[in-house]
Amino acid sequence: MIKFKFTKELLADYYENWFSKDMRAFFEINRFQGAEYVQGFKTWMHEVFHPFSMTDAAFFSHSPNDIVTPHRKKRSSEEEILFIALISFMFASEQAISRMARDISIKEMATAMSAFGFPWLRAVDRMDLSDFLSLYHIKENIWIKEEVQAIRDAMTLVEPFMLDQLIPLLKMWNGGSFCAQIRRFENFGEDLHERITDGLIMFYRQKFYSYSGLMGLELTHREFEDYYTQRFPQQLKKYFSDATMQGNYLKILYVPFHNNHRWEDGNPGENAKDNFMFATLFLYMTLAEQSILKYAKDSGDDFHHATGWPLIYSGPGAGPYLHPLRMLEYAGLSPLKYEAPLLASVTKRIFPYLRQDMFAILNGKEGPMKDRAAGKRLFEAINDGKRPLIKKYTLKGEKDIQELLSLWVQSPKCQWSEILENEGMLKM
Repeated sequence: MIKFKFTKELLADYYENWFSKDMRAFFEINRFQGAEYVQGFKTWMHEVFHPFSMTDAAFFSHSPNDIVTPHRKKRSSEEEILFIALISFMFASEQAISRMARDISIKEMATAMSAFGFPWLRAVDRMDLSDFLSLYHIKENIWIKEEVQAIRDAMTLVEPFMLDQLIPLLKMWNGGSFCAQIRRFENFGEDLHERITDGLIMFYRQKFYSYSGLMGLELTHREFEDYYTQRFPQQLKKYFSDATMQGNYLKILYVPFHNNHRWEDGNPGENAKDNFMFATLFLYMTLAEQSILKYAKDSGDDFHHATGWPLIYSGPGAGPYLHPLRMLEYAGLSPLKYEAPLLASVTKRIFPYLRQDMFAILNGKEGPMKDRAAGKRLFEAINDGKRPLIKKYTLKGEKDIQELLSLWVQSPKCQWSEILENEGMLKM
């Protein structure tokens, strides 16, 4: 996860050397009667604009013909956030001027803003900041809520930095034509701050917020990716301490506590969100393994190498064939009844990501493969009609898991194991 660090020096350098160039690369700007106006945004920028360097995309580094212009460079994550903060300031300052200086013509206001270096956006009275960020396709490229907080953090530097330059210009502009309304500009900074804050709060609530109860569990794609690639492998090794590495995947031959020397069961991630993701990954990886064992048993090793997913055995007896929810119970990860709806909800969010990777590998796509040679062998081994059977089995297993979790909530049974036994869910 990116950690953002903003300084006055970084802001001054970006604003003085790069912001205007990036802005003109992003917006379509025309001139009319001495003022610059934003006509729209460059459609090609929509394809390459990724505000955050975790995408490995160079910020403002391509033209329609993939030509890198001489002045551009790969922006840091902080500079990309500063760009959004500065155009948000541009939008909010135009709104504040329009509201406070109603006796000044639009042409004169636009000319003053153009002299300052901000092209006139026009029609801003009909939208708020959230609408503005959506209109110019910035909103869809902000993926996690921490990035919205980063914009707010950047604003604590951007607002005073820009106001120290903008207000003196407005006071002196055109022989003091704004001075007749100066008393209304005394609260200019406060009004602007309120517009930006309200706009970002609205943006956050529209894009990221949904009421999630007292436990506050919610997941975004980026949060899951961060957990899946960074924390899950370490937590898996720690929780199943008896497991061994088999090349690039973990071989878990026993899931119960006594084989892994666990003092206590549960809580593999040491917080609720990680625990629910851990359990969900464990369920899907067990299910996926069993789908391969059913239709392509001889390719099991290639499957684990290709995906990097663990081999999971319950221990002597059922081995790898124990139902995923039963396997979860053996591993000391069963949900309490009040937790089952939350686990079901998390599976509905995460299963599609895992399914996408698995099915892509089954289809021979190299992108998600951890071992391409193994992936190629797996692809060839299931090319005789087994592929659709594996997919169908996995999809049905996903549905069964979610239905059983719902049944557990509604059942008068007190023990999770009773539900599995009554439904015959011992082995797949």
